[in-house]
Amino acid sequence: QGRPLLFALQFKSHYVKFYGYYLVSKIRSCLIVSTLHSLLLRIKMDFKKVLAGAIFSLSQQRLVLVRALLLPVVAYLLLGLVSYLEPDIMLQALVGLLGMVVEVLIAVTTHRIVLLGAGSVPPWGIFFPSAREWWFLLYLMGLSVLMGVVGMLVTIPVIGVVLWLVAALYLLSRLSLVFPAIAVDQRISFAASWRRTQHHQKLMLLVVVIVPVLVGTLSYLVGLVPYASVLGLVLWPVALVFTVAMLSMAYLLITQSEGVEDNSQTQ
Repeated sequence: QGRPLLFALQFKSHYVKFYGYYLVSKIRSCLIVSTLHSLLLRIKMDFKKVLAGAIFSLSQQRLVLVRALLLPVVAYLLLGLVSYLEPDIMLQALVGLLGMVVEVLIAVTTHRIVLLGAGSVPPWGIFFPSAREWWFLLYLMGLSVLMGVVGMLVTIPVIGVVLWLVAALYLLSRLSLVFPAIAVDQRISFAASWRRTQHHQKLMLLVVVIVPVLVGTLSYLVGLVPYASVLGLVLWPVALVFTVAMLSMAYLLITQSEGVEDNSQTQ
């Protein structure tokens, strides 16, 4: 009689342990799901703020932006038309360098108008690069060098292109915060951008990926239409302005969240 009782007690003990483990695992799973759900909601809400802020800022400052960006955009389109003529290598290099400078002027002008207002740039935009724009260009070239180093991943068989794409987009999302900061005359480095985007990685990834991918796809589709390549050339400055506006709003959101965290820590 003692053996069945002992067996029953052992079975009950194992059952209690198993049920306890089951409850713990269920609670842990619920906590993980709840945490992921709240994280996704926060990312979604932050991205909506960035998108809505970019659209609102561009709408509010549309006349200022059109006037300030008119000459740089015309210069960009002229350089694009020259590149379509298939010039020699030296002229191609010169056109490429001038194109980067013009893109910097467009980006810095947009950043400053969105973040600082209409009075932050001359009425007809920035004609000649200052130390700010050259510093911006230097960081842009530094990021291009990093992208080139990461590009060595494409030599890996089968998965090289995928690895390169993932690594390039991740680096771009973590390091792009330097550009709005430089545009508004704030001292920053790639290391500081990496640190400040630590808790906003997914948001930054969405900001630097969605608009360029959509416009790139649209440009590709437009390029399939005969004699429509000029339209694709026009689309890029528009996409650049919108992407820069979104990056500006992401910078503003991250800066404001840092201010809130600093205040809560001091209190």
